[in-house]
Formats: sequence, C-alpha cells, structure tokens
Amino acid sequence: MALHTPADLRTEVLDLLSLTTEAHLRLAGLACARCGSTAPLRPGGHAYTRSPGGGRLGWAVKVCEGCPLTHPTEGELGS
Repeated sequence: MALHTPADLRTEVLDLLSLTTEAHLRLAGLACARCGSTAPLRPGGHAYTRSPGGGRLGWAVKVCEGCPLTHPTEGELGS
C-alpha cells in the first residue's frame, strides 16, 4: 500500500493505514493541516478518518497563520 499525504487533510476521508508520518503529525494537530508547517498554529476545523466499523472519526486539526481558516463543507468531503 502506498503512503499518502493529502495537500489539505480536511478535503477527504482518510485511511489511517495509508498516511505518511507527516500526515499523522498534521492529524494530531502538531503541524498545519494544509501545509504541514509547525509555525504558530490555531484551530482549523476537523479532518476525518474511516473507522473500522464503517463510520468516520473526527480529529480536531490546526492551521498556521499563513493558511486560510476556511475548510471544506460536509458535501465537499470525499468518501
């Protein structure tokens, strides 16, 4: 399975097993969800991963001051 780092974690429902270490840091709120920067971070909405039971798990993510705060709406999330 190829590892994956989306440009913005908030744009798709993610598979935890296919994420890179960088993507895991973004998901944990230790780096910007959009660009991966560790500059001062602020709340940036939620990213979602697939749960083993078929649902979604929400993760509170952060964005840096240089990235827009806006995030995708529910209808824009890929499944």
